[in-house]
Amino acid sequence: MGARVCVSLRVDGVPSRWLQVGDRVGGNVVLEIEAAGGRATLADSDGATYSIILGQGSIGFGRSAGAATAPKLHRLSSLPPSEAEMARARATPTIVLDTYPEPARTIRTDDLDFAWIESDANPMKQQPVYPVGGEMLKWPSRTPEQKAEFLDLYRNCGWDMTVVTTNKGVSLRGKRIQRKP
Repeated sequence: MGARVCVSLRVDGVPSRWLQVGDRVGGNVVLEIEAAGGRATLADSDGATYSIILGQGSIGFGRSAGAATAPKLHRLSSLPPSEAEMARARATPTIVLDTYPEPARTIRTDDLDFAWIESDANPMKQQPVYPVGGEMLKWPSRTPEQKAEFLDLYRNCGWDMTVVTTNKGVSLRGKRIQRKP
């Protein structure tokens, strides 16, 4: 934004807004923005730092070494898209190339520990924690066993996740698994 370097963040459901170094949002403070390196660093209310990777067309987040819980950050972008970029995105149709696992599958719940899933010990109690940086870009090269293991981690935390690969990228979508009566 002019001579200022800013990031747009949405934290814990608070509407996104443009932030500069020193600004606070959702109990987090922006410590550093490296536009050339494509990275922003923030600290949460406990003092733990987050290193957020900014990539063209990707959203990522991560927590510094030694941090005990998952990050609370959900979305970050380096600059608003230009009108030409928006027009190009609207003009390109999205083509679904693959959905994993198959949408018509049955979700197993008989082996889930719902007491733990609903406890504060579950790092995904409130929402799923999405992979850091370019991890999802590796999805197409994963073996079926690796894919099943990845999604089983989410299932054990109470989330039914689906990976959708399109001509525009790879996304992870999920819904909470409900306890069956």
